[in-house]
Amino acid sequence: MSEMQDQKVEDVAKSGPGLLFLVYPSGIMSLDYAGFWSVLFFFMVILIGIDSQFCTMEGFYTAIIDEWPQYLRKSPNREIFIAIFSGISFLIGLSMVTEGGIWVFQILDDYGASSWCLLWLLFFECIAISWLYGVDKWYVHLKDMIGYQPSMWWKFCWVYACPFCCIGIFIFSLIDYQGTTYNGVSVPAWADGMGWLIALSSMLCIPIYAAWLWRRTPGSFNQNCNASHILEILRICVIAHARKYKAIVCPDIDVAEIRERALKNEEGKRIHGDSICPRVPLKTFLEDAFAQNVLAFTRSLTSTWRV
Repeated sequence: MSEMQDQKVEDVAKSGPGLLFLVYPSGIMSLDYAGFWSVLFFFMVILIGIDSQFCTMEGFYTAIIDEWPQYLRKSPNREIFIAIFSGISFLIGLSMVTEGGIWVFQILDDYGASSWCLLWLLFFECIAISWLYGVDKWYVHLKDMIGYQPSMWWKFCWVYACPFCCIGIFIFSLIDYQGTTYNGVSVPAWADGMGWLIALSSMLCIPIYAAWLWRRTPGSFNQNCNASHILEILRICVIAHARKYKAIVCPDIDVAEIRERALKNEEGKRIHGDSICPRVPLKTFLEDAFAQNVLAFTRSLTSTWRV
């Protein structure tokens, strides 16, 4: 194809929408039975697009519904919620098939679906699971789910390789940043600014939530600056994401028994003083814990619980 178009290979095989809708179709047209292969190719593209939408949208819906299950998990509220957000997404997608839609697509591709957002979130996911929650506990859960313990190679990747690679690529991609261009034409500065707002809308969720939790946590400024105290708070945040599963582990009671009790008694009982009922939902436990003195709670947590 490079020889046929009298262009360099790097110019022919550039990334972007042109690679899918211009380069690949041109290559298919040079094959025998080009019509048959073209139908198969674009049918594959449609299936890949629909499949990726299922994963993306379902992940978004599930996170929102789990946050307010009392309102959104019931029918028909769930269906109405999904229909509204799907309609909004469809209207946003219509902007990409207008005369200037390619610029909208390029900005969303460079900022909304850029490697910066994914690398940023993936870095903190690795830190939360491997360093704060604990990779050894994560190994136990994986063994329960898949029936065998993964190799040590995965532990190395989760603890060291993935976080360092993600933050390294993130930094170098920022250094190499040159703004959005299409066919050699740069977008206006205000368009790049809108792109940065799109990117930061997901990236800033982590520091904003951390600042909100810092402000909400009892204790003086010096106490909240203590390294061990900060790690304990972050560990609680990771544990709090499992509150919908009512998952509590007590050293004196079998895990299977706790799960069975949690399923039978969803609401459980509240905590009074040092008396802790294993059927107490984790959300209730955390709410009561934060209402008390945070240092006393930390001592009771480390001495009584292992989550």
